[in-house]
Amino acid sequence: MQSPAVLVTSRSPKNTARLRSFTRN
Repeated sequence: MQSPAVLVTSRSPKNTARLRSFTRN
């Protein structure tokens, strides 16, 4: 299940890098 924050970050290209680090953790 993906968090709502992930969906929002997925939309933003800048946040994509952050999301990658967050998902790794």
